[in-house]
Amino acid sequence: MGNALVATGNRLHSLGWSPDFIGPSTTASANAAVYWDGMRAVPGASALLSELSYHRYDQVSSSSLQQIGLRRTRDNVRTSMLERIGSGIDDLFEDLTIANVSAWQQFALGFCVPDDGSAYVINQSSPANPTVTLSATGKLLSQVFRYVRSGAVRVAATSANGGQANPVAFRNANGKYAVIVRTQGAQQLLIRGLPAGTYGVNYATAASANVSATDVVITTGGAASVSIPSAGAITIFAR
Repeated sequence: MGNALVATGNRLHSLGWSPDFIGPSTTASANAAVYWDGMRAVPGASALLSELSYHRYDQVSSSSLQQIGLRRTRDNVRTSMLERIGSGIDDLFEDLTIANVSAWQQFALGFCVPDDGSAYVINQSSPANPTVTLSATGKLLSQVFRYVRSGAVRVAATSANGGQANPVAFRNANGKYAVIVRTQGAQQLLIRGLPAGTYGVNYATAASANVSATDVVITTGGAASVSIPSAGAITIFAR
């Protein structure tokens, strides 16, 4: 793979093209770091590789994701999880916080019924009038993707109740913050550390999606008190 990469890079450069190269996109997450190191060992390959990619089909563990995250820092590259049919919000949170990914995707954005776990379900039972709806998986994923926009930077977020409420937080390119908390049941949450301002509150559960709650105002040094009625994901975002 490393030799093929260098040969391809040299040929494209001779024609005036300088693309980013992403690899190795191994099916087994645990193999990604091993293949990556092997590719970079080929002279000239490390200068071409800009992103370490992996799939989530086999050998996924905190250890394998940590190894990917370590190479992100060591080699000053991006990381990305680029395929897993049916991956949901819990996988996304792991990939964000352990492997520190900059890109993430399932297999297809939408899939025809029966639901395979893609973000959208396409029902073609009436071919002349197909319907497209959010899947159960998509409802929770939307709590991240709706509020975290291109160019956002993830910032540290911790929880005093990590087993029941796990957060991720981002600063969007416009300077506004969004915090998403994945809950395993009904929760009353106190969100601290956000800048003063007015924040919208929106959540999704198995029963409902895109539910807006009353805005909260955070004073300097203050906290936001928000709640979710059952397991799901809740987003607090700057207006």
